[in-house]
Amino acid sequence: MVILVSGYIIRRPLGGLTWHYLNYVLGLLRLGHDVYYIEDSEDQPACFDPTKVPPRGDLSPDESRSPHEYVQKDPSYGLNFASTVFTRFEMPERWAYYDAHRSMWCGPAAEHIDKIISSADLLLNVSNSILLRPWLLKIPARALIDTDPVFGQLRHKHLPAWRERAMQHTSFLTFGENFGNPGCTIPSDGLPWKPTRQPLVLDHWKTAVRPSADRFTTVLSWDSYPPGKDNAKQYGLKSDSFKPYWELPARVNDMELELAIECPPGVWSRLESSGWKLRDGLAVSSDPWTYRDYIQSSGGEFSVAKEGYVTTRSGWFSERSAAYLASGRPVLTQETGFSEWMKTGEGVLPFNSPEEAVDGFARILGAYERHSIAAKELAETYFDHSKVLPQLLDSAMARTEIGDTANADISRVYSDVLQVVTAMIPPDECLILVDDQQMGLEGMAAGRKCFPFLERDGLHWGNPPNDGVAVTELERMRLEGASFLLLARPAFWWFYHYSGFIAHLDSNFETMQRTPNFVLYDLRKSL
Repeated sequence: MVILVSGYIIRRPLGGLTWHYLNYVLGLLRLGHDVYYIEDSEDQPACFDPTKVPPRGDLSPDESRSPHEYVQKDPSYGLNFASTVFTRFEMPERWAYYDAHRSMWCGPAAEHIDKIISSADLLLNVSNSILLRPWLLKIPARALIDTDPVFGQLRHKHLPAWRERAMQHTSFLTFGENFGNPGCTIPSDGLPWKPTRQPLVLDHWKTAVRPSADRFTTVLSWDSYPPGKDNAKQYGLKSDSFKPYWELPARVNDMELELAIECPPGVWSRLESSGWKLRDGLAVSSDPWTYRDYIQSSGGEFSVAKEGYVTTRSGWFSERSAAYLASGRPVLTQETGFSEWMKTGEGVLPFNSPEEAVDGFARILGAYERHSIAAKELAETYFDHSKVLPQLLDSAMARTEIGDTANADISRVYSDVLQVVTAMIPPDECLILVDDQQMGLEGMAAGRKCFPFLERDGLHWGNPPNDGVAVTELERMRLEGASFLLLARPAFWWFYHYSGFIAHLDSNFETMQRTPNFVLYDLRKSL
């Protein structure tokens, strides 16, 4: 198949994230598919350039150096980073980046990106990392791969723009492998999630380095975003999970515990005073090879998980921890319910308390060689790309019922729209229909004047290049007699792609009716 994979390699040019997405591209190529990596700038500044980050000593106690805090429109650093990465992995022509701020494609595949997209069988939207612009909506199979369970579902449940973004996919896969199982309390967003996990191309993680068994490390960000909330329930992050483990180094004097971390200076100081060895997280993650070397210089990994993953028994397991396993490094990590699908006890030891963590260190050091061998075997059993990806493709190509309803079968939408047009719009009024040209103007007009948007001489002119043009064209059509605007489900991607235009509608005109299939605005007078 022709498969497109999306991720955050250009906007977040860091070693661990690069491996996360690159393993999909490398693995699918190994399986014989024609694979391209694509990325999108988003419509707001989203590009992280680590060279712009201030020195740690210049930060206040509450500041961090998280990539989320230092973003810009300019993708130059990320484009150069991607060029180096894809060239070194011997696929220099297999990537492209859409820069919405300049309305242009960049990268070596840009010259023939239209042909690539038009021939694509499947889009893997890993981490919900790419906007499904109109050209991507033509790809017949579009799989959303949720790598941040709990928090992804909360966004879909409470933020309409994120839900509409999700609903444009035809299948739904999640790293929350226990979703829907007894005991798993991931909040439901109504989407039919199926389990998946990180694929690894294992020969990229082979190593002959013999590490010091008593030095355990991990790479982490203290807080990536605010905690999630659902009614009165809060779902915390790693900073919340870490609270019982501040003093852990003092309880394992024979171990060196090191964190390659991004966190506020106040947290850094407290960790140091508690006996943790600290490394600059950005330096360790400067590129894929530096990141891999750091993992493979370790005796193993000690890590906590986001509190939301833990308390919901999500079954999530870190792609970083999988890389430790593939390198033959035992993993001692906080239980999220992954023991329900992964064999544990050797190679991977889950813990639920500081006491269990202390015991886990003793067990690993007491039989390190056995745990190291078991770690490799676990990687081969559970994360080998040749096992993970075929199952992923089967799930991704099997359109779900909700995917069919949201993306293919518009009969229900047609019926609902026709009913509201007949009941609520007077026969002598003019309607603007925004529906991605899916339903047909004559059928939907029911005898009324009906125009597409954008419109020239009564014909569809194309989608607006930006919010400003959309607002200008709307006001022109109002002056020419347009009285109502109906935005139907096939065009619900406008809610996030043209957020400024939607804000103009919501601020200036009455919403006459809002349903899962359409929104109807009254343009006859401003609020």
